[in-house]
Amino acid sequence: MRQIFATLAAAMVIGFHGGTHAQAVDEDALIEKMRSGMAQRGQTMSPEQELTMRLKIRETMARMQNLGNGGGLAAPLMAPGVSPMAAPMPAAAPPSVRGTAELAQQIAALPAPQAVQFEPRKDGFVVNGQLMVDPEGKVGRAAVDPLTGDFAYLVQRMDGSQVLKRGRGTAAPLTVGQVSARPGQWMVQTVDGQTLAGDGLVLSSQGALVLRAASAFEFRPGQPLRTIAIPAGWTPVPLQRGDVASTRTLLLEKDTSGQPAKDSLVGSVTGLFSLAKRVVGAEEPNDYALFHLDSGMLTPLTMSLDDKQVTRYSDCRRQNAVVNRCNNATSYESLWNPDGSPNNFHYFWQAQWFNTPAGPVAVVRQGSTKEVRLFDLTTGKQVVAFRRPMGIARHSAELTPEGKLRVTAQLAFTSYTLEDARALLDQSPDQRGVAVEGTIIAGQSEGAAPVSKPAGG
Repeated sequence: MRQIFATLAAAMVIGFHGGTHAQAVDEDALIEKMRSGMAQRGQTMSPEQELTMRLKIRETMARMQNLGNGGGLAAPLMAPGVSPMAAPMPAAAPPSVRGTAELAQQIAALPAPQAVQFEPRKDGFVVNGQLMVDPEGKVGRAAVDPLTGDFAYLVQRMDGSQVLKRGRGTAAPLTVGQVSARPGQWMVQTVDGQTLAGDGLVLSSQGALVLRAASAFEFRPGQPLRTIAIPAGWTPVPLQRGDVASTRTLLLEKDTSGQPAKDSLVGSVTGLFSLAKRVVGAEEPNDYALFHLDSGMLTPLTMSLDDKQVTRYSDCRRQNAVVNRCNNATSYESLWNPDGSPNNFHYFWQAQWFNTPAGPVAVVRQGSTKEVRLFDLTTGKQVVAFRRPMGIARHSAELTPEGKLRVTAQLAFTSYTLEDARALLDQSPDQRGVAVEGTIIAGQSEGAAPVSKPAGG
């Protein structure tokens, strides 16, 4: 992995000093080099890893470009699919216009909803064993609901334009819109003559959402465009790790635009006092929340905005065998730590949500990462699946082919698996507002009859 990032860094330095900045760096080529390096080590790059790699490339390029222009502020994370340094996207021919009613008839003519086996690929994806690729270009981001077979994806054309398509099962998808992007700006022109513009784009299995700081616009082909008001004091996160269409849920974070910058004197002092309160248990952060688009239910999560930051130290001198003394430290948002490992405290790795046969469920590692909690996104019910007072290093969740929600958590040096998280959520008492103590494994206090088996060592 160090060799891979060394190649990446070298390529970026060449692109930066070559005078053309980001245009000289082929992002896809860098991803392919990293993919090849992982293959040589017997590893396979997952879609999530590719996404975070691309974000890291763009984040680094943005900072280098900013330095080259004499700026001193770090560029924000860009939404997937946007190159921060790219020139404005060439204007593409507008999509052929169809009426909303006609589009609704075409959606209704798709195969009946049914569960599918879905597998992402480098270009496209596999549905029930059938490879789905697009003749117009490479399939970029995609969103899928495995319970119904609904999907939507972006096609990246050779001319730089992007097309939004919507389908179900293995039937041929429908072109439903044209997508244009500039740094921090997205625009969707739909085939029924509507235009959506905003700061970010999130695909859903039934279309797309265009995000703004205090609102969102939901486009589901064949239905009227819907405007969603974000609760005051909150803003949507750019990386949503769940299907919005089937779960009706967005992850929000506290809006800090009116607060002192963290690197200012006031911001630093405020952050220090807040951190002290959290360390002694006098304050729990509630900087994130799950927002139900239809009911308006807002479920606070005990996750901190500070957790998405990583720190890189420089100008270090060795003090002894285990301690280095460093003169400089730079903090910035990243999905990855400086050594290339995942920043498991970033909200992207902490919160994930799924559509299950019994309704949507969120799986969240929270409470200073001491617990993994299950949330019924329809009723608001909560149940603790795993808890360890010393913290849970990482967790994962997946929907099995049988429709069960499997959750795995690492407690100390042992990983435990809960095979049916939805069943535990349904059968356990509601723990909303309940102070849970001790160690819990798969919903049971340590020492009770086990309901899960260790997953590995």
